[in-house]
Amino acid sequence: MTDADLKAAYTPAGTAAGYTPTPEDAKKLHYVSRTVEASKIATVEDHTSPALWDYVYDPEASTIVLGQRAKMIYHSNHSSATMEGGTADTDPAGQKLEQVYTFYKSGDGAPKVSLNNAAATELTATEVIPSLTVANESYGFRGWYKGAWKEKPIYNEEQKHRRTVRSTTLQRLPLRAPGTRIQTHRSQIS
Repeated sequence: MTDADLKAAYTPAGTAAGYTPTPEDAKKLHYVSRTVEASKIATVEDHTSPALWDYVYDPEASTIVLGQRAKMIYHSNHSSATMEGGTADTDPAGQKLEQVYTFYKSGDGAPKVSLNNAAATELTATEVIPSLTVANESYGFRGWYKGAWKEKPIYNEEQKHRRTVRSTTLQRLPLRAPGTRIQTHRSQIS
């Protein structure tokens, strides 16, 4: 791609002077390119698929720009758990909820991102809370995992051994003859 492919400024004929574009206006425009493969461009009706070029709304400048989207997927991780607005998932079993982020600008090495057409400075956890009831017993939701990909381990060096022993233990069984199964047992110690 060249800079010419990414920079365009057009005002549709008949547009009132001083008109401010809206997020809905971005959905009415379709990106077409001679140099970008069609498989890397969102279709006319697609306004949610990740990693495809499309016209998107820039909430800071209240304008429409060329950008892309990404999805954050929240998963209930239990076949009996439900979430308001969630959809069924089979791998793993449970329900998932998708949150779409829009990348509308890059500069100084930091992308500009929006969530629901409002500028976002960090990943914003959904307020939807899964509910789980198994055998007439309800389980409380503790929270979504929010660890950063560069985050340090949960424990520090002084507590490493104690925490490892307390959280899980693996029992090693002796080697068996070929063809027999070896099982490893995992247990939770409180």
